[in-house]
Amino acid sequence: MSPINDQTLIEVRPEWGAVAFLGGIVATVAILTIAWGNVMDGFIRFKSPFAFTTAEHSMADIAKGIRTPDPQIAVLGSSLSKRLDPGLFANTAVINLSLGGGSVMTGLEILRSVPELPKVILVEINILDRPFDEEWKNKGALAQSRPWVVLSGISKPLRYIFTEPLFSYISPDQQSAWWSQKLMVLRSGKATEYDIQSAVSAGQLMWDKRNSWDIADRNFKRIQELTIEFESRGAKVYLLYLPYADGYDNHAFAQRNREIASGNDAFQCQRCIDVRKLVDVKTLRWDDGAHLDDRSALIVAEALENLLF
Repeated sequence: MSPINDQTLIEVRPEWGAVAFLGGIVATVAILTIAWGNVMDGFIRFKSPFAFTTAEHSMADIAKGIRTPDPQIAVLGSSLSKRLDPGLFANTAVINLSLGGGSVMTGLEILRSVPELPKVILVEINILDRPFDEEWKNKGALAQSRPWVVLSGISKPLRYIFTEPLFSYISPDQQSAWWSQKLMVLRSGKATEYDIQSAVSAGQLMWDKRNSWDIADRNFKRIQELTIEFESRGAKVYLLYLPYADGYDNHAFAQRNREIASGNDAFQCQRCIDVRKLVDVKTLRWDDGAHLDDRSALIVAEALENLLF
């Protein structure tokens, strides 16, 4: 076939530059995703990324908790028990799946999907009237799968990479040394005095209006069901009550939660752990009347550790 020699025609050639550019982007993303998947466990376990919301911070804590190898204790609850940081337990591996502003039921349902349960499960019963969050349960399930924690965006690699120290994390030995120093300072420090009367008064007014006891009753029935399931898998479940400051601790809301969990006014049962009977409550401090400060959280953590192990 003779070549066409028509000067009026324009030769059209495919432009591969754009295709190559897009292909390069896809390949780069794939390589970086695979690379992050291979190193992310260390970052998630040993680094706390910067977060813009409480929810983001809680998600990082959950991802860290479910990746802690061979935990001995799991703490589940609200922002009250979230103050029991795993680092406060000097001799015991602890995971804390408590959610600030959330329900104890959410942490329980997340823990249910963990393949290996810890030996002891502490279920905070101070606040039972918050509904279970299905979305958080799903996030917790995704966070346990290495592929899904990357593909779903839960791991947020840039947050970890660009939080100090950049592109790295503090080694476990360094973290252990840091916590040892912090615990020594907390033990030797004096109790801080807080002006919390106005906060407690405002909180009492809010508690006066709480009336979701149908949710609380339903939640505790579910706790009983999960207790049977967890203990069939080799764990021991305890119901944990954390003390409040005066004005909260004797409020009808606090009393009702204790009664639902234990079946009596005194919060006495085979599974009940009443921190008020483990420590001298006069030594404890709350920065708002409800949440233990660091020194007080350490006192409680040491008392629990001595009781359980």
